[in-house]
Amino acid sequence: MADALKKALVSDNAGEKFSWLAALLLIFLCPGLLAAFEQSGGATLSGVSGLLTMATPDSRPTGYGFAAKINQARGSASFEGRPIDLEKDEAIFSGRWKYDEEIELALVYLSYDRVSLPELSGSARHTGIGVKVTPKEGEKDFCYGFNYTPMNTFESMLADIEQIESLRNVYATFADTLSANMTGYLNLSAAFAGRQKIIFSDGSRRDVDRNDIYTGSIGLEWKLRSGFSAIAEWKIGHYREMMTEDTVRYRVHGGLRFSGERYGIEISAYNLNDADPVLGAGGVMNF
Repeated sequence: MADALKKALVSDNAGEKFSWLAALLLIFLCPGLLAAFEQSGGATLSGVSGLLTMATPDSRPTGYGFAAKINQARGSASFEGRPIDLEKDEAIFSGRWKYDEEIELALVYLSYDRVSLPELSGSARHTGIGVKVTPKEGEKDFCYGFNYTPMNTFESMLADIEQIESLRNVYATFADTLSANMTGYLNLSAAFAGRQKIIFSDGSRRDVDRNDIYTGSIGLEWKLRSGFSAIAEWKIGHYREMMTEDTVRYRVHGGLRFSGERYGIEISAYNLNDADPVLGAGGVMNF
């Protein structure tokens, strides 16, 4: 992350410089600005309230919310002996309606541009829905729900595993209070993408059945002070993708969240255990 920050600050791209300088200002200013408020709920990649990718139990009262996230990745890989550049620019916007104490509805819009193999490069725009239920009986330490986003064959091949996991899944999350300032989460999810095939430029063909995507996640929210939290996720999942065979993949995500009663801002890093993590920033506003 430090290398990415250095690269952005010396870049000729004014937008990158502004984005990183704004994020640094938020780190120093937001804890004081938001310290007087309670938590706002945050936003996941699927648009519903939660940590970074996992939905969490939420017993906030009825109301509306809007969330946005911007993520960027730059890296490289090799496929069949040839090097390829990997790039992703991703924007996620969601509207949320807390129908009652139990039910949260979400409408999410995903827009992204991806550079990879010529056959797997392009842009896509998706609109999806999400439903999360936090039963009001008991200690409100459990939630379940689903997310669904229509995708055609090419779009499902173009999407990466994080997008598939977040936008086409069913899940359940359990919460446990570990201490006065620390809450732990366990999330189980199953995602679906269907059977896909791709014909490469050399005439070779690959068929992949990506229906079997099962993920287990452990999450943690540590309240460092009022309105300021560190959040982390450790994920393990089994899936198939275009460039590899069956594999078990481990991922670590982390971020900082500055939360108020109606407003929240966060900076995040996905796939910290990879050489080229995905960096992002976002915010949420409740009404």
